[in-house]
Amino acid sequence: SELRATNHGQSQDDEIKILHHYQQVKSKVKEEKTDVIKDYETWALHELPTVDFDKEMVLAVYMGPRATAGYTVKIVRVVKGSDKIYVHFTETEPGKGPKAQVIISPCCFAVIPKSDLEVEFVKDESND
Repeated sequence: SELRATNHGQSQDDEIKILHHYQQVKSKVKEEKTDVIKDYETWALHELPTVDFDKEMVLAVYMGPRATAGYTVKIVRVVKGSDKIYVHFTETEPGKGPKAQVIISPCCFAVIPKSDLEVEFVKDESND
């Protein structure tokens, strides 16, 4: 699909630097969703280091509950298009073989400079 285009018609120079990257195995968010966090109250739920929301915002990808260990999600790059920010992420599933039977809710966060542009999340195929 068109959403899988890697550069969205933009040059490599339009990549947005990820200032901080965090991952959690047990998110407090128990549904599969993406989010843009721009306030202290929402961010405080995740019990992660402080973010300066006057200058920064947080991009979040939540996988939702999974029944075994080995699932991960990662924001791999953030690109500024002409009218929106594209957040590329990958999901990894556990390999074959025995897995710990434990309920996890993987999620990841990327802190980037604050922007008023619309944000679109794009799931890329994992290279793993």
